[in-house]
Amino acid sequence: MASHDLSVFLEEFGATVNLTLPGIVSEKERLLLKLLMEGMSVTEISQYRNRSAKTISHQKKQLYEKLGIQSDITFWRDIFFQYHPQVISGKGNKNNFYIPDNRCHHIVTPEAISLALENHEFKPWIQPVFCAQTGVLTGCEVLVRWEHPQTGIIPPDQFIPLAE
Repeated sequence: MASHDLSVFLEEFGATVNLTLPGIVSEKERLLLKLLMEGMSVTEISQYRNRSAKTISHQKKQLYEKLGIQSDITFWRDIFFQYHPQVISGKGNKNNFYIPDNRCHHIVTPEAISLALENHEFKPWIQPVFCAQTGVLTGCEVLVRWEHPQTGIIPPDQFIPLAE
């Protein structure tokens, strides 16, 4: 099956994102994805393509299903998990991101969370925050990760809602 290369310049960050899409994506869908990656809203795309917002929204939903994108909120995470894009900053620095796809689902119960707390399985992870334009460290955020002794890292979306 043929594939399609997509290159998108993100003006806000001064960076180019290059990725290869599967051949199941049509040229129209490739353009839609490019516009979404550039940050255009459904309304803006509908005006640009002279189509109703409802039509564009439907096409976007079908494209997300085809590409394995869960929602607008997980858009970039899903792009990185599925297609491992290359990001090139305006300064010419290349970053190849590899995110292992360990997104298997674990059965999480309140009892398992209590046991994990007792066993000190929740670990803080420090996430640096950099300015995308200058590359300067601007801060950090602390994330919680569950390091399960048998199954490894359990994604936060599988335990935080239950823990709250």
